Amino acid sequence: MVEPDEGFIDHPTPKPKHFIKEIMDMTTLENDLILDPFIGSGSTAVASKQLNRKFIGFEVQERYCSLANKRLVKIKPDENHRTGK
Repeated sequence: MVEPDEGFIDHPTPKPKHFIKEIMDMTTLENDLILDPFIGSGSTAVASKQLNRKFIGFEVQERYCSLANKRLVKIKPDENHRTGK
């Protein structure tokens, strides 16, 4: 999969951030804690950070932990996100 702002994501099943962000925006508030027990490429963690949510994620494969961490260091909070839900 290719993310428009990131390019190719080298994982067999990356999830689109825009979809994850829509679900988070409907079901959580800023500073809520998001748990992702299978973090994979880190899409949920990235979306959490962009929407000013905290997150905890677990992944057993070291290469995907590295991938998720590389994606996370590049992320800034979403400037277009509305606040004060």
